[in-house]
Amino acid sequence: MEPLMPALFRSAFHLAKLHRPFSDFPDILRLHASNGTPGIVFGGPYESDTAVVDMVDCMSYALEAQMKVELENARAITVLVDESTDRGRSHNLAVYVSYVGPGFRVYCRFLKLVQLGSNCDAGALESKLLDALKGFNVDLTKLFGFTSDGASVMTGDQTGLSARMQLHNPFMLRCVCLAHKLALCVANVFATFPELVKLDATITTITGYFAFSCNRKARLDELLEALEEEVLTVLQVHKVRWLSRERVVTRLLKLYDPLLDYFKEEAEANEKGAQEIYDTLREVTNILHLHCVGEVLTVVSGLTKVLQSRELSYLDIEAQVLTTLEVLEREYTTGKMLKDGPFARLVSELRGANGLYRGKHWISVNGVEDGPNESFAITRIGLLEVRSTIKIVTAINDDVRGRLLGVVDVAKHFRMFDPNQMAAIASTPAEGLYGDIELEQLLDWYGIAHDGHPAVVDAQQCRTEWLKARRNLLRAAQAAKRVVVAKAEEEAKKAPLAKKAVAAAAGKTAAPPATAAPPAVAAPPAAAAPPAAAANVRIPTRDFWALQLYNLEQTSPALSLLVNIMLVLQATSVEVERGFSTQNLIKTKQRTSLTMQNLDALMRVSLLGPELGDYSDFNGNLLVPSLRRWFDKKNRCPARSCHGPRTGQQAEGEGRG
Repeated sequence: MEPLMPALFRSAFHLAKLHRPFSDFPDILRLHASNGTPGIVFGGPYESDTAVVDMVDCMSYALEAQMKVELENARAITVLVDESTDRGRSHNLAVYVSYVGPGFRVYCRFLKLVQLGSNCDAGALESKLLDALKGFNVDLTKLFGFTSDGASVMTGDQTGLSARMQLHNPFMLRCVCLAHKLALCVANVFATFPELVKLDATITTITGYFAFSCNRKARLDELLEALEEEVLTVLQVHKVRWLSRERVVTRLLKLYDPLLDYFKEEAEANEKGAQEIYDTLREVTNILHLHCVGEVLTVVSGLTKVLQSRELSYLDIEAQVLTTLEVLEREYTTGKMLKDGPFARLVSELRGANGLYRGKHWISVNGVEDGPNESFAITRIGLLEVRSTIKIVTAINDDVRGRLLGVVDVAKHFRMFDPNQMAAIASTPAEGLYGDIELEQLLDWYGIAHDGHPAVVDAQQCRTEWLKARRNLLRAAQAAKRVVVAKAEEEAKKAPLAKKAVAAAAGKTAAPPATAAPPAVAAPPAAAAPPAAAANVRIPTRDFWALQLYNLEQTSPALSLLVNIMLVLQATSVEVERGFSTQNLIKTKQRTSLTMQNLDALMRVSLLGPELGDYSDFNGNLLVPSLRRWFDKKNRCPARSCHGPRTGQQAEGEGRG
């Protein structure tokens, strides 16, 4: 059979990774045959849709077996779940697991896609989830975390899925996805303030104006081309996408001037609804609110992107959230926006233009059109909008602080394992007591029996191990801090050089400094004082513990189990949402008849299989177990595997193979 079967499996793997239908497989094999791939001929064996389904199933089985081994070796596991409806209107439950695997790295991986029936209450979800975990031999005593969105069927305190799963392991910590919570904070604020409700209505009206008319879209494109502007479309707010308003508002600000010209022409042509939109866009409060909200949403959206990072540890969440809240409070709740930033420049431009903004007459707050000879009360309007923005930002901050930081549970005591705190306390008088209080709080949870379940760790053993390991861990964190700071300083030094190189390539010469200091009083070199970016740099939590866990496992097994639990906790269900995107790429409108078994196998191969390009990983880790499964499933007869033409010599040779 060599080299036929490896070529066939590589082709099937390529098909699955690119989310192509099974019906493409014969065409791919014919392409291989025309290119002279060894072993593959026109009308050769296994050139059928059925064969590729079997190959994908074998690869999925091999990946399952590999994950079972890793989960059996894992000391702590977090399960992540979410519900979704696929293109075929099938209601599914996606199950992911987070664990410390090979190389002491944290992996958050797809486990199984389960089809749900008409009964989707918490009891039915529990049964499906337990079956999925049992299929992978997951020991429920290792289940220390549960993460989902905020749906009541998931998070209900009494009968929700998380509460039901906690009955199987009372040490399990429940977490609601922080990315969902952040989106909910912004949605609540937009529904609370009348000015934001009006802004949402304006955006909906504009997007609705273009939604079902190709002619209107074409006229806008023509106007943008005539103005030598980038041809863009007006975006629509998607409630199921996190903070899509930020992109919508940013796009609207970019198109604001062309839209004014466009709707003015449409209104003069008596297009239905154009005059109303034109008047709304001319309201000065509208443009002021749009700029304020645009800036604020950009900051909040930055936090959303941070929460979507695959390398984000549970311990990094608080620092990232507090940084965002500090920026919002500093920039948008002190009136600073009137002194600096895009909003301040907008206010200055309106004030200086005496009511004209880029050649347009604006409608002020009292509904009167301001002409070039009329006073424009922009100071009063600007202050009004600043006060309004302060209220909005304060509401966002309070909601974010309450939802994202207001949850008090045992997980907060894992901060003792934060390498950044450890580095800060190392070599100080306080290092001799570092972590003692937090450790006792953790042992109050994990060191005693709960509801008939034995303690997770021996409390006294854990205390002894911490006393022995503390100094080494603090010194290791201190060394890691020096490394990341040095790397940040090196990057900071490279940045100006890169800018100079770009300027030189563009034929530009850097301007000399305004004043040159005498040599005797020359400023010290940049390396003498670390840049602010380097001073604030954080040690990646997971990278640090990937280096420390091996020795800790050998010398301090009880303490290392607590570290394992901390590492696998997941603050978001972002990875599950990514899985749903893959699900929809596989089960398209043209593949709605795809069975759950095949969809599950395709998702596993797509999400867990090696990357395309370099097939050395595929050949070394996945090909052999997949082929073994292929031959073990049933007796193979290549001569009868395809209805294509075949010579007697080919059939005889394949039969011997």
